[in-house]
This record gives sequence, C-alpha cells and structure tokens, in this order.
Amino acid sequence: MQILTKIIKLEQFLKSLKAELQCVIWIGVRNTKQFKELIALVGHLALIRQSKLE
Repeated sequence: MQILTKIIKLEQFLKSLKAELQCVIWIGVRNTKQFKELIALVGHLALIRQSKLE
C-alpha cells in the first residue's frame, strides 16, 4: 500500500510538471540526452505501475 501511495504522489508531481515539460519541449530540448532519459524513466515507472495493478 505504501508503494502505491508513493506512486500516486509521483504521478501527481509529474502532472504538476506537465506544463513545464511542455515548455521544455517547445524550446527544443527534446533532443538532449537528459530529456530522453526523463522520458525513459516516466515510461518505466508507468510500466511498473501497470504491472503492480494487474
């Protein structure tokens, strides 16, 4: 249960970053290594959450 709570809090945090991330994309940083790593991390966390819910 604690892990699920942490995941939910992380999702809320990521949603709060959405507008900022859209600005980052708009500026053209989407091709940088750090941005690609961030996208990979978000995708990985989504897969972990999905596997825990199943």
